[in-house]
Amino acid sequence: MELSERLKKETRSAHQALDQHPMLRSLVARSSTIDQYRLGLQAMYRAWKPLESAVENSLKDISRFQPTPEQTSFLAFCDANFKPRRHALVDDLRVLGVTSLPSDRAGFGFVDVPQLLGGLYVFFGAQLGSRVIAASVTENVPGAPTGFFTATHQNVTDFWKQFRIQLDDLPLDQTEIPSLFQSATMAFEEFRKALD
Repeated sequence: MELSERLKKETRSAHQALDQHPMLRSLVARSSTIDQYRLGLQAMYRAWKPLESAVENSLKDISRFQPTPEQTSFLAFCDANFKPRRHALVDDLRVLGVTSLPSDRAGFGFVDVPQLLGGLYVFFGAQLGSRVIAASVTENVPGAPTGFFTATHQNVTDFWKQFRIQLDDLPLDQTEIPSLFQSATMAFEEFRKALD
């Protein structure tokens, strides 16, 4: 089984718990209101900002992880495709009349390449879900700003496929894989907790 499939399997429970969180469910509900959407985006800010900041800071200084040449190449691919979205989220909140941003939560911290890979899996994978949420919000909450949810790769499905292919081709020591799984699971769990 490819690494990306194993990662999907290992994180399935944490991912499903996040997807079923009432705050996320309210974003895609047909009965969603602009007030619910505003609350959802405020919760999303608390959840998204720490993950994005940790990924961004790690990609800026990958040498501290002492990656192998293959890992360096993969992380350069991730860095080239990194697109910060928190600014679009702040803009959406401002359009909705939010003048004070939610307080920051403690951030993520990656200490090695496998942990960073787990965080990247969640970070980039979130773009797929964002497109689904954007379509639902556009239909159910007319006029609601969706800049955060649409600030993804032009062709997110193709990008995600390429990300997974390159992740699968990455040589990792078998002792590193549990750390990757734990990091991705933790990212899903921390994201879910931040939505509370």
